[in-house]
Amino acid sequence: MNATFRDTTCAPCKDFWRYANGAWLDQTEIPASYTGIGTGREMADRNQEVLHRVLDGAAAKAPTEKDPTLKKLGTLYAVLMDSTRADREGTKPIAADLARIDAIKTREDLRKEFAWFAAHGIASPFPLQPEVDPKESKQVIGQISQGGLGLPERDLYFR
Repeated sequence: MNATFRDTTCAPCKDFWRYANGAWLDQTEIPASYTGIGTGREMADRNQEVLHRVLDGAAAKAPTEKDPTLKKLGTLYAVLMDSTRADREGTKPIAADLARIDAIKTREDLRKEFAWFAAHGIASPFPLQPEVDPKESKQVIGQISQGGLGLPERDLYFR
């Protein structure tokens, strides 16, 4: 327990949480973009900043980079971050995929599309994976589960 986090105006027997953390609670604000803060969040933010610097550097050096792996990394990152190109091209790069999805008319068409996703390593709404049979450990069976249907942040569940 960090002594500077304490609220010594609160008796520990009355509200130990407030006693131990009150000063920290009074001076700390959780950013609107987060559901909580702490050392884990701070480390994740610092890691993101470091990754961003590394990737920006790789993108800047990509045209003259000798190491083929760093050249690929820098080129990929530069292409992915080119929002001007993405805005200009719109949905053209995925037009064939959208046409394939638009062609789904029956359950059989949908089943084939899910199978196509799986064959191409793309997550589908219902991924099929191998699993050891719980009743016969020498046997591997298929397991189907829900995938990708959750909301991305806590507040979307409560709005």
